[in-house]
Amino acid sequence: MDTLIKNLEQRNLEGALKVLENNPDIFKNISSQKRDQLMFSLDFKIHSLVILGILDEYRHSPQALELFNKFMCEFDYSQIRLRFRAFYDLCRSFVNHFQDNKIGIKAVKPLKVESQKLS
Repeated sequence: MDTLIKNLEQRNLEGALKVLENNPDIFKNISSQKRDQLMFSLDFKIHSLVILGILDEYRHSPQALELFNKFMCEFDYSQIRLRFRAFYDLCRSFVNHFQDNKIGIKAVKPLKVESQKLS
């Protein structure tokens, strides 16, 4: 994990991608305490790939919706394009969550704005 974060801070996207490819379960083995530490210590723009991975793995945590909204407003597209399928799947799961729980348009607006930008 430290190598991934270091690569992202140095804007070494190729190195970060290699770390992710060599460790496909990198986010699955993080304790909830470590996850919470990471989420509050990382910069959402610089560490977009890390945030994406954590949100994908912990999308059902109590803070996931708030973190997802923040992520949608701050992520770095140059990083997300490297894992666009994971990003798409994460967005789809949150849309389903919004629909299933009848969460209002306020929560969906950042998602709509960002999807329009990406289109």
